[in-house]
Amino acid sequence: MNKEVTSNRTFVLLALLRATTTIIHGPQGLAIWRNESASSIYDVAWLTGCQDENSPNFPSAYAFQSADCPRAQRNIFDTSYWYFLNFPFNDSRDLLLVSREDKELKSPLDLTVFNFPLWSAHHRFFFFGQRIIDKLVKVIETELNAIGAHKISMPILGAKEMWQKAGRWNAFESEMFHLSDKTNQSYCLQPTHEEMVTKLVAEQGELRQTVYPLMLYQIGPKFRDETVVGHGFLRSREFLMNDLYSFDLTEQNASDTYSLVSETYQRIFHDRLDINFYIVRADAGNIGGDMSHEYHLPCKTGRDSIAYCSECNLGINHDLLKRGEKPCCCSEEYISIVETIEIAHTFQLGDLFTKKFGAKHGGQPLIMNCFGIGIGRLIAALIDSMSPSTKALRLPYALAPFKVAVILPNKTQSETMEFAEDIIGHLSQISSLQNDIFVDDRLDNSIGRRLLATANLGIPHILVVGNRTARTLTSNPIVEYYRTEAYSDELISVGDLEYDEVSRFIAKL
Repeated sequence: MNKEVTSNRTFVLLALLRATTTIIHGPQGLAIWRNESASSIYDVAWLTGCQDENSPNFPSAYAFQSADCPRAQRNIFDTSYWYFLNFPFNDSRDLLLVSREDKELKSPLDLTVFNFPLWSAHHRFFFFGQRIIDKLVKVIETELNAIGAHKISMPILGAKEMWQKAGRWNAFESEMFHLSDKTNQSYCLQPTHEEMVTKLVAEQGELRQTVYPLMLYQIGPKFRDETVVGHGFLRSREFLMNDLYSFDLTEQNASDTYSLVSETYQRIFHDRLDINFYIVRADAGNIGGDMSHEYHLPCKTGRDSIAYCSECNLGINHDLLKRGEKPCCCSEEYISIVETIEIAHTFQLGDLFTKKFGAKHGGQPLIMNCFGIGIGRLIAALIDSMSPSTKALRLPYALAPFKVAVILPNKTQSETMEFAEDIIGHLSQISSLQNDIFVDDRLDNSIGRRLLATANLGIPHILVVGNRTARTLTSNPIVEYYRTEAYSDELISVGDLEYDEVSRFIAKL
C-alpha cells in the first residue's frame, strides 16, 4: 500500500482486516451476533462455519454490546457499551488516515472503520463512521425540533413532469441521474427537493393560519452526476444531506423564519460543535431565489475560498468574487481571501415554487425558504481542519465516536481483570455515557499499542487498567488517565485516578 499522503487531505480512518473476514450482523445493527455458548473467537468461527484458524475465512474480528463483564455471559440486546475483540491493529500501518481521492487501496486488508469507496465518488460507512454520522444527525435534529420544525421523508425518485413544471429540468439535467420505468415515464434521482416538498404542501389544501411558519425537514441521500469528483465526501455523486423547507404567509414572516433557522445553524456550529465558521453572501445558482448565504469552515487545505472583511465581518463566496463583486465598501486592506470548505447553504426563495405548484393561503402564494447542511461534507471538513496530521482522527467532542475508552489489562494481568470490569460497570451507570464507552480487550496486543490506536481513533478520554493498577491493586488501585484534543495528535497523559475518583471525574466531563 502506498503510504504517502498528498496535500489533498480529506481524511478517512481505516482499520484494516482480512478482506475475507466473515462478520455476522445481529438484530441490533452494528452488534455482531453471538450466542450464549460463544465465549471466544473460536465459537464465533464455529458460528460462521469456519473453525480453522489458518483458513483465510477464519474471522479475525468480532464485536458485541454488553452490560456485563467481558468474561461473563452477555445479553446481545443491551447497548450499555461496546466490546471490540481481537481487532487486529497488527502494527502502526494498520491505522491510517489517507487522502481518498488520490489513492486506491491495493492491499487485500480492506475492511474500513470510516469510509471505503464502492466506486468513484460513492462511499460506504462502517460502524465508526456511522456512529459519527448518527451523532451529528442527533445534534441537528434536536436543534431543528426545538424551533418547531417537523421531520418528514420524501422519495428519492422525482418525476420529470414535476421538475419541468418548476422549470428546472433543463437547468439541472446535466447534473442529474436519469431513469425510466416500464411505461417509459422519465424520472431522476433528485439532487434537491424543492419541487416535491412544495407539491406536498400544495396537496394539503389551505391550512389554518396558526400552522405557519410551516418548517419541514428531512435527512437522506441526494444524487448529483458531478463532472469533477474527488476529495472524498466533499464532492461525491451520492451524499447525505439535511434539507429544511419553510413556508410563510408574508415576506416579512418568511424573513423572520430565515433568521430563525440561520440562528439555529449558528447554534449548531458554534454552541454544539464548538467550531469557527464564516457566513457569507452567495450566488443562488440553480436553486434560485432572491438571497442566499453560505456557511464556510476555515481550512488551509480547503476546496473553496471566500473574500472576507475583518473590519465589518462581511464576506462573499468565490462565485461572486469572480464576478467582480466586493464583500463591502471597506478599504482593500481589510479584505482577505480565506481558504475554506462550504458546509451549509441557505436560500430565500420567495414564491418561485409555490406559485407554480399552487401552494397558497387566502389566494396568495406562500413565501418559501430552504436550508441545507451537508452531513458527510461537514464531517469530512471537520476531520480535515481539526486533524493536524495523517496520524490521528480528530473531531468535535460532540461527534467523537466514543466519549471514553477503557483499555483492559494484558493476559498476564488476570488478577486486575475483575477490577477493570468493576470500573466499566461504574462508568456504564453514568447516563451521559450510555452506549458511549469503548472497551479494548485485544489482550494479545500490548497496552501501549492499544493506547496509541485508541488515541488515533479520536476518543477524547482514555482509561488504562495496566501495570500501575496491578502494582497498587492490594492497597489503593489507580487507573491511568489520558486524553486527546482537537487540532493536536498528541496523546496527553493527565495522571492517575484512584478507584473512587474515576466515576466522579468522568461524570463531570
